[in-house]
Parts: sequence; structure tokens; C-alpha cells
Amino acid sequence: GMEALAAAGLNATQVMQALPPVLALAKAEGVSMDVAAEKLSDSLSTVGLGFDQAARMADVLAKGANISTTSALGLAEALATAGGIAKTAGLNLEQTVGALSALANAGIKGEKAGTALAAILTQLINPASQASRELSALGITSRDLGTVIGQLAAKGEASNAAILAFGETAGPGLRALISQGQQSLDDLTSKLADSKGAAKDAADGINNNLKGALTALESAWANVKTALFDPVLEPLAKQAREAATALNDTLASGALKPVQE
Repeated sequence: GMEALAAAGLNATQVMQALPPVLALAKAEGVSMDVAAEKLSDSLSTVGLGFDQAARMADVLAKGANISTTSALGLAEALATAGGIAKTAGLNLEQTVGALSALANAGIKGEKAGTALAAILTQLINPASQASRELSALGITSRDLGTVIGQLAAKGEASNAAILAFGETAGPGLRALISQGQQSLDDLTSKLADSKGAAKDAADGINNNLKGALTALESAWANVKTALFDPVLEPLAKQAREAATALNDTLASGALKPVQE
């Protein structure tokens, strides 16, 4: 993990500062330190954040995984594709991961989610795009993602031409976001804005779950011993004790004296 962070250009002090969120992310996702460090480093670079924001990134990814049907690494993969254009479109980290989480909840995950979001935003921020022109024709002047989703949903069937204008790559993703709804997107973003400590909580949860699982395994093993081994071992032990008593009695009676002589 330290090697991966150093390879990304961090000095010794920065590496030590970034290690706790990397460790928390690695524990929460069940991956190696170098994988977690690489994903965190790539995510920060994509959205233009410094490594002083590593804890924030880890927390947002962990919280996003907690409130959606994808993983933190899945969100990081999506972010690697969509993060750059999202920054250009004016979305902050939480808004971007919120949109990716909404796509995940609609069944579009990982790189596919990132590609879809990037395509949607590219159409939105280009005033000359066919999609932008169709939105204007509908009277939708905002290019804020959440607002556009809400207004397209309100237009019903009349929004089909505008949605189709987004193209084969962006269109399905846009329909998925519309199906989730603007309120859902806003709720996800709001939850992500309150994600401090989420990576550590997720890592602690894994540790607690492991401890509980091991305790349950120990208890189950004790039950197996009681149910299977004890009924078998007790008669064998009884027979062994009876055999020892018989041998001692034989020795005491002198029956083995002729053999000994």
C-alpha cells in the first residue's frame, strides 16, 4: 500500500496520512492494501482532489456502497470514467457518486455506469448538442442533472424525443435516472454529504462480523462434538477403563506369575 501511494507521487508524510483511509477501504472491501491504495489514488486524481482528501474519498465510496447495490470499488471504477467530465460539469464528489449510486440501484454498475454518466453530462454541457436543443424545445433551460431529470419526468411521453437525442450510450442511463427520480438522487447525495467515518465504520463492521462468525463456528463445533463425538467416545473410554481394571486385577491375582517366570 505504501509503495502504491509513493508511486502516485506522495512523500513520506503524505503516505502516512493516506494510510488510515486506505487501510479502512481495504478492510471494508476485503482487498489488498495495494489495490485499495490504487483505487483511492485513481479516484482522487480523476476528480481533481489532493491526497489530503483521501479520507473524504474513502468515506464517500464506503457510504455509497452502503446505500446502493454496488461496492466501493465498483463506484471507484465508475468514478474513474465519469469523474473528469463530472468535474467539468460542476458536480462535486458527493453529487457524482450520488448519480453513480442511483445508476447502480437501477442495475447499471461499474464502468458501464461511469460511461453512461459521462455521456449524459457531455450532452448536457454542450449547448450545440442535439440533446441540449431538444431540452430547450421542451422549455427545459437548466442543465443541472437533477433538475433535468425531474423536469423530463414531469413531461411524461413528451420527453421521449429529448431522451432519444442523448444517444444510445447516454439514453438508457438517463432513463434509469429518471426512473429513480430526482428525489432519490437528491436523497443519495444528501446521505453522501454526511459520510464522515463511513469507511472506518464499514471496516469495523467487517471485523465485528468476523468475530461473530468465528464465535458461531466455535459454538457449532462444540455442538457437533456433543452430538456426535461424545456418544462415541464415552463408550470407548468406558471400555478402556474396564480393560485397565481387568489387567490390574489379573496382575494382582498372580495369574500372570507363570508367564513372568
